[in-house]
Order: sequence, then C-alpha cells, then structure tokens
Amino acid sequence: MTPVNKTAGRKKESTSLKGRVFELCLADLNPDAPEMNWRKIKLQVAGVEGNKAYTLFNGMSMTRDRLCHIVKKWQTTIETFVNVKTRDGFFLRVFVIAFTQRRKTQLRATSYASGCQIGKIRKKMRDIMTEEIRGSLLKQVSSKFIERVIEKRIGTECNKIFPLQNIYLKKCKMLKQPKLPFSKLMDMYSDKAGAAR
Repeated sequence: MTPVNKTAGRKKESTSLKGRVFELCLADLNPDAPEMNWRKIKLQVAGVEGNKAYTLFNGMSMTRDRLCHIVKKWQTTIETFVNVKTRDGFFLRVFVIAFTQRRKTQLRATSYASGCQIGKIRKKMRDIMTEEIRGSLLKQVSSKFIERVIEKRIGTECNKIFPLQNIYLKKCKMLKQPKLPFSKLMDMYSDKAGAAR
C-alpha cells in the first residue's frame, strides 16, 4: 500500500499516483531467487485502474555492499556503457562491469589485461548489449536482465580475448520512454508480449 491524497475537486487520486517510482529488491519480487537480494529494481506507475496500479520497468542497480565485495586487487576492472533503444521505443543507458581472472597455468600473482585487450573487450561488450536490447521489447529486456542472459553471453564471448570473472550489469537507467495508451500497457501485462523472444 502506498499513501495518496483522496480525490478532491478536479484532482483525481490516480493522477498523483502516475509517475511514482518504487525501488524493490529482486528477491522480494521473485521469492524463488533469494540469492538475488543484491539486485535493486525500479518500477514506475504507468496506469491506474480501480485499486490496481500497473507498473513498467524503470531501471536497475546493484547494492553498494555487493559492488565492494567483488572489487579486488591484482586484477583489471573493465567498465563500459551503451545507450540503446528497445524495439518498442524505450531509450536505455546500460552499464556493465567485469574483472579479469587468473589463468589456470599462471604463475604470477597479478592478472592485468593490456590496453589493447581492454579496448577489444569493451567493444565486444557494447556490441553484445546493443544486439540483445535493440531487437527486444522492454518486457523481454527486463527478463534478460533478471535471468542474466547478457552477462552470460559477455562471459562466453569475451573469454576468448582474456579470461573474465564477476561480470555484472551494474546499472540501467531509463532515459526516455514513449507515451503509452492504457490498451498498450495492458498488452504488455498479457503473456503475448513476452512470448516472442
């Protein structure tokens, strides 16, 4: 329940609810994955009908303690971001972070990547994120974030350049969103929208 002023005069209570952003832990949204409590999801109220508020994915981030836990010395931190538009017109900025990993046959203590390798890995990360997000609807993109599809693909393809570990989508921001009629919003809530992956 979220507090809201009652309808008074010409101002309806539903209009004051629209646009509100709620930040929730992914473990609360998905009880089957309690280990994902470090992932924070932002949801924005897009429509109100009766006593139900319909939300849209508005962003994602990591908790600070998780980020501090994965940062270690003697390895290279590789970060990049991309601005990309989904198939249904939502404009996102997605940040990714990864760390180099020791090879099994390695004798030295450090595992630093060269500048050339870092550049290639960043380019490959941007290409994968753009390809995965550009061809999908917002509902499909949010499920890819939750199931870590993009991170797994980055790990598989970038390991050919240099072994990586702790690959995470660090943050996702909603930069711009189209105006959705209520009928289209309800279509997003139906199972048809997520069926065509």
